[in-house]
Amino acid sequence: MVNQTETIVKKRDDTFDIIKGICILLMIVGHCPVSILGIIIYPFHMPVFFFIAGYFFKQNGFWKCASSGIRRLLIPFACVYIFCIAIAYVIEYFGWFSKIVMSYIEYKNPVECALLMSKGLPVWFLVSLFWCRMLFFLVRKIRNDVVIFAVVIIAAILAVNLYNYFKLPLMFYPSVAALGFFVLGHVLASRNIFSKEKKWRVFPLLLCAWVICISTGKSLVLGRCEYSGFYILDILGALGIFVSLYLVVKNCSTKSISWNILKWCGVNSLIILCVHSVELNFVDFNAVKRWLLPVFFPYELYIAIAFRLAFDMVVTYALIKSRFVKRYIFAQYG
Repeated sequence: MVNQTETIVKKRDDTFDIIKGICILLMIVGHCPVSILGIIIYPFHMPVFFFIAGYFFKQNGFWKCASSGIRRLLIPFACVYIFCIAIAYVIEYFGWFSKIVMSYIEYKNPVECALLMSKGLPVWFLVSLFWCRMLFFLVRKIRNDVVIFAVVIIAAILAVNLYNYFKLPLMFYPSVAALGFFVLGHVLASRNIFSKEKKWRVFPLLLCAWVICISTGKSLVLGRCEYSGFYILDILGALGIFVSLYLVVKNCSTKSISWNILKWCGVNSLIILCVHSVELNFVDFNAVKRWLLPVFFPYELYIAIAFRLAFDMVVTYALIKSRFVKRYIFAQYG
């Protein structure tokens, strides 16, 4: 697998950015307290990011990969957590809590928050992706694809079960489980699956796995190792949705404003993730919905979701205009 991958030049197109844009917006919508949305969206919206990360993974040296991961993933993660803990302390100290402004980050135990993520924020994904990149350097030394999948799946199932008994810091167990999605994305690239039309006949069958998972009524939550389809069905169902999104976007994308907005969201998905993490921590969505109720009933839920999407995108747009932010926090934008 490794030798084949190293000889393939993966040319990135707008399709993957648009898919990322769709999924990052679905992530924001999924964090709104509407249970049915979570059940439908959660089985694929974050797994797709692991698929794409594995698809575009570059075979660089271990230390170069570690250095890049620290700059591009861990520094933004640390900045978000430090900022949230600091603002939570200020809010508590001055008593600025209101019906809308709140914080569930426990500033009194910042080390526990950041390491164990007992009060997790969506930026857990950045730490998990960092682990996936590092762990992949271990499994990629195996030359046999079957053995690779066997090792990854066994390790993932063990991690999912061990998570219920004791936790390791910095999302290690959820990251081991997410490695399955990452490796599968890398295999899609190494086998050049997207260019083989006959392979598409198989992928609609994978959607059956997604349907089975959502029919359980449970949400897949990668950050808490909660899998509704015993992991195997979860990974197959997420793959089916990922490929379906690729087919739809690849065949339907245009130069319209909506597609350009989705592409922009995909390109800046990391910043949107960080902005949403802060917003999710401090803004009580239910309070906003109740505040809108007298004026916008019965559409207050949809208006609140639109406000949340617009707020995160506007703040992201403002941040990418800052040279300091792009250079010192989000290194990939510098």
